[in-house]
Amino acid sequence: MFPAYGFRPLRRAHDAIAEIHFYGTHGYRWVLDADIEACFDSINHTALMDRVRVRAKDKHVLRLVKAFLKTGVLTEDNNREDTLTGTPQGGILSPVLANIALSALDEHLTGPWEPGGEMATSHLRRRRRDAERPNWRIVRYADDCAPRTQQEAPM
Repeated sequence: MFPAYGFRPLRRAHDAIAEIHFYGTHGYRWVLDADIEACFDSINHTALMDRVRVRAKDKHVLRLVKAFLKTGVLTEDNNREDTLTGTPQGGILSPVLANIALSALDEHLTGPWEPGGEMATSHLRRRRRDAERPNWRIVRYADDCAPRTQQEAPM
């Protein structure tokens, strides 16, 4: 699995930039800068809690996370509105929960690099290039990512 950067110990923005530069010196020539629109606002609570349950077994922790997600927001006219999706912007748990939610994206995009995947070896990547099919690497920083595609053989 490739590392995600942002809101993680020892994974600063500078580290993500360094990884992108590393790929640039190893044959990857295209960069797609992508941002997941309204990521924090649109995370599905049920799907997120399913992923949290895999990582945390303590019922008290799970209840606290669920309560955090359901706290709602206070509007300008002092009314409370329920939140059915998303994590509270600026909330102390929101970055961690967003990384947990986005780990599904990481797993999907890095699956071909796992053993047995279609990009697991340099030979398989070369065959993809020869067939004019892309190879890619993903560098994700919070809800932004910069996939790099390899268009020619490494130097």
